[in-house]
Amino acid sequence: MKILFIITNINGKYRDAYSFGLASLASFIREKGFEFEIRVINKIDEYDSIFELIDSFNPRVIGYSSVSSQFMYVK
Repeated sequence: MKILFIITNINGKYRDAYSFGLASLASFIREKGFEFEIRVINKIDEYDSIFELIDSFNPRVIGYSSVSSQFMYVK
C-alpha cells in the first residue's frame, strides 16, 4: 500500500516543519513494508505539485499533519 503524508507550513513561523508524530508513523509503516512519501507545503502555490504527486504516486491513503495555525490550509 502507498501512503502520502503532507505537512502544511504555509506562512509558518519556522522553516523546518518537522513532525515527531509523523516521523513515528513513518518509521512504523516502513517496518511493515509499506511505501510512503512525505511532502511539506510551504506556500499555497505548492498545492499543484501535491496534485501532480498524487497522480504519479497514486497513494491509497493521504494523511495531513498540521497544527492549529495551519488548519485553514488543510481542506
